[in-house]
Amino acid sequence: MGWIEEKKSGGRRRLAPRVLVGRSRQADLCLPGSWVSGEHAVIAWDGAEWKIRDLGSRNGTTVDGRPLESRSDRVMRRGAVVAFGQAEEQWVLADTSPPIPMGVADDQCVQAIDRVLTLPDDEHPQVTVYRDGDRWLAEKGDDEQEEVTDRDALVVDGRIWRLRLPEAREITKAHIGSRRLADFRLELAISRDEEVVQVRLLGDSHRIILEPRTHHYLLVVLARHALDQRAAGLSMAEAGWLDPEELSRMLRLGRTSINVYIHRIRGQVADVGIFDGKNIIERQPGTFALRVAPIEITIVSL
Repeated sequence: MGWIEEKKSGGRRRLAPRVLVGRSRQADLCLPGSWVSGEHAVIAWDGAEWKIRDLGSRNGTTVDGRPLESRSDRVMRRGAVVAFGQAEEQWVLADTSPPIPMGVADDQCVQAIDRVLTLPDDEHPQVTVYRDGDRWLAEKGDDEQEEVTDRDALVVDGRIWRLRLPEAREITKAHIGSRRLADFRLELAISRDEEVVQVRLLGDSHRIILEPRTHHYLLVVLARHALDQRAAGLSMAEAGWLDPEELSRMLRLGRTSINVYIHRIRGQVADVGIFDGKNIIERQPGTFALRVAPIEITIVSL
């Protein structure tokens, strides 16, 4: 994720999707100097790069020594040197990585994994925040969801968590593609001890290999069930549905943790440019039964 570093002290601050800089207590980057206006400037991610805007401050903002016009945006490259109101007080854009969804409570910060945020933490997920198309949803259980946006507050386990979320529409624009799941075969390569799973999507002209993740084993269980039912005579369109309680017993995971895995797998597939990537795992309306997408599946040794 992006970082900005104070040149004099070397102190670093992570960059949320939108960072208000100023002397105000409401500022994300609070600078106490009298030369800094209450709401001095904004550093924001636009879906592709970091930009900075001066908010009409009294003493101005400079980027690499050049004054920034009031109310206008300027792209910030890695290493850009920014000064707010006083040339000697400089900050350096140390990392230009995209922002990561976060939940902040007091001094604790929890970061998303594969764009899926679990609160209060990954070991004890009670609320899952994930991207669904061009919006963010907070999920409690299988069917309790609410739409959330950047800076919304959620009460989880008796604590107030402030969400810091990138603009979902911009993420969607950056990752949307024209390829569909039907254009691919799913190949799961599994190590002998089944500790490592490599997910491969193989098309006639494309080969996509996902970064290995613990949650990929969920795909293995669903794929084996689908292949067993297909071998027993069910058609590809009919086979594969597995009751969530049975799946929970097989994986020795709670339903909430399984839902987290589902969102992470769907997000990974969507992020490699597959238009309907969220359908890699389907949920049956009404029953909540799950299955892997009805496409060709092979399981091989890694």
